[in-house]
Amino acid sequence: MKPEKKEKVVAALLRKGFVEDNSHHRYFRYSPGGKSTGVYTFISHGHTECSSAILTNMKNQLHLTQDQLKDLIDCPLTKEQLEEIYRKQGLLPDPDREKTRSGRNRCCAVNISRRCAGLCARTKSTYLSKQRHVRI
Repeated sequence: MKPEKKEKVVAALLRKGFVEDNSHHRYFRYSPGGKSTGVYTFISHGHTECSSAILTNMKNQLHLTQDQLKDLIDCPLTKEQLEEIYRKQGLLPDPDREKTRSGRNRCCAVNISRRCAGLCARTKSTYLSKQRHVRI
């Protein structure tokens, strides 16, 4: 991967939904809609260019392929496409799943308390007594 200007990388991250946090390094945390996720990367203050080694580390921290990182920096990758990539990888919660106050899926809590085995109609997953759902 060819080196990129640091400010071009920073501007691309900010456009895609990353939030900057200045400390010893410049941290960029992915937080769509203000919700914190575990996806982050950082850039040192002293560098003016991101070398190929830095971009490789950044690619791994952001859970992206080399082509996806290149698209993120050069802007063909949209915010929505990036969010979909993270959803497919399981790094973002599924917005369609209904949650209880404890954070568990509502039907999981009901079905586990029944202490039976079968198929959950809402999540299309099998459940076993006192165990978590197993996706099919």
